[in-house]
Amino acid sequence: MASLHSPALRRRLDALTETVRRRVEHREKMREYARASASIRAALTEAGIDPAQNSGLRSFAYGETEVARWPDSPELQRADAAFIAQDPKLASRERLAVDAARRASRFAGQPSLDPWSMSPVDWYAWSLAVRPSEASDPR
Repeated sequence: MASLHSPALRRRLDALTETVRRRVEHREKMREYARASASIRAALTEAGIDPAQNSGLRSFAYGETEVARWPDSPELQRADAAFIAQDPKLASRERLAVDAARRASRFAGQPSLDPWSMSPVDWYAWSLAVRPSEASDPR
């Protein structure tokens, strides 16, 4: 039986952990992008703005396509959440929705937007500001 103090075993475990970390991080990022895309699309539609012309939506829409490529089951989501919770590198990562929710107050009650000065995260923040039910769930 291999010893946990073996440098060779430690290197293999570290490499495996890093591989899993990258995959979990990618899946979580794509889920965040998909949520942002859905929120922006809904807010644009409600505001009568053509979603096809929106830079924020274009930046995050890839997430929806990517998430659709794998079976993102509740079990996989729970497993990823458990891995993130125990992994210091992933647990300390700031979530996109948290950043957007923090910015949302800048857009609350504003009658007009300057689409040329807004970043993709600003568009997400705007979508949360105009659709408050979305802002209450910053996963």
